[in-house]
Amino acid sequence: MESNPDAIRKTKANIKLVDQREPGVVLNDGRVIDGNRRFTCLRQLSAEDTKFGWFEAVILERSMEHSAKQIKLLELSIQHGEEGKVDYDPIDRLVGVYHDIHETGLLTPEEYARSTNESVGDVKKRMDLAELMVELLEFINAPGQFHIARDLKLYYPLEELQKLLKKCRTENEKEDLKNSVFVNILLRPAGDMTRFIRGFKNIMGSEQQEDFLEEQQEIAAEVIGILPSPQEMSTQAIRDKVRTREDLSGALERSMDKYLLRTRKMETRNRPILLAEKATGFLESIDVNILSRLGDSELQRLRRQLDLLEKAAAEIRQKLP
Repeated sequence: MESNPDAIRKTKANIKLVDQREPGVVLNDGRVIDGNRRFTCLRQLSAEDTKFGWFEAVILERSMEHSAKQIKLLELSIQHGEEGKVDYDPIDRLVGVYHDIHETGLLTPEEYARSTNESVGDVKKRMDLAELMVELLEFINAPGQFHIARDLKLYYPLEELQKLLKKCRTENEKEDLKNSVFVNILLRPAGDMTRFIRGFKNIMGSEQQEDFLEEQQEIAAEVIGILPSPQEMSTQAIRDKVRTREDLSGALERSMDKYLLRTRKMETRNRPILLAEKATGFLESIDVNILSRLGDSELQRLRRQLDLLEKAAAEIRQKLP
C-alpha cells in the first residue's frame, strides 16, 4: 500500500521539532518491525541535517529470519496490541487484516486476534469490512488501489453499509444495495457522507425499497459508463472526472430525498395501525393470574384505565369509514 503522505509530513515535522521521542524495534538483520514511518522521516531529514542520521531502536537478538508468521505476529503485537496505540488509519488496518488473513493466509483470525489483543469477533467483522472495501474498489475500476480508499476516507461509510446489509433478505437485495451505496460514495452527494448513507436505513425494509433500488441502479449504470479505465483511475481522476458530474450526484440526492419523503408519508399513514397493534400487545402481555393479588385500590385503578381504553377504542371505531 502506498505510504500516507499526510502522516509522513506530520511525523517529519514533529521529529524536526523535538527529535525522535519514541524508539523503534528492529530485528538483528536490520528489518524494522515497528517505526517504519519514523525511520522514513529520519532518512529524509538526514539529507538536510546529519544530526538526524540516527534511528533509535530496540534490537531483538532473537533470530527470526525464516519465520514470516513469527515476525508478523510480533509486528502486530507491538503496533496494535498495546492499549492506547491508535496512530493508524482505519483503512490501513483493513488492508493489513485482508492481506495477512485473506490474501496470504499467513495468520488465522484467532492468531491475529491474540496478537492485537482483540476478540475474534472483532477481527472477523474487520475482515468482512475489508472485503467490502475490496468490492468497492473493484466496482470503481480501482482494484488493489487501497490508497484511494484511504484518501477518500471510506472507512465509516463502509461501516454504515455493513450495518445496512443485515437488513437485506436476499443476495440480490444485497448486491443492489451495495452497488447503490458504492455509487453514492463515489459521487459523494452534498453533506456528510456517513450520515447520507444512514438515510438508506429508513428506506430499506419499507414498501419503497424495491422502487428506490431500481431507480438507483439506473443512475449507477450511467456512473459506471463515465468511470476512467483501471490504468487511468486515481484519487485525482475521481475528483476531476467523476465528482464534477453534478447532474449525476444531483440525481442520486433527489432520488434519496424523494423516497425518504414517500417512506415518511407511509409511516405517518400507518402510524394509527402501529399504535393499535402496540396497545393490543401491551394488553395481551398482562398476566391475569396476578389480578387476584391486587388490592381494592389497585383493582379500581385498573378498571378505570380499562374504561378509558374502551372509550378511546369506541371513538376511533366510530370514525372508521
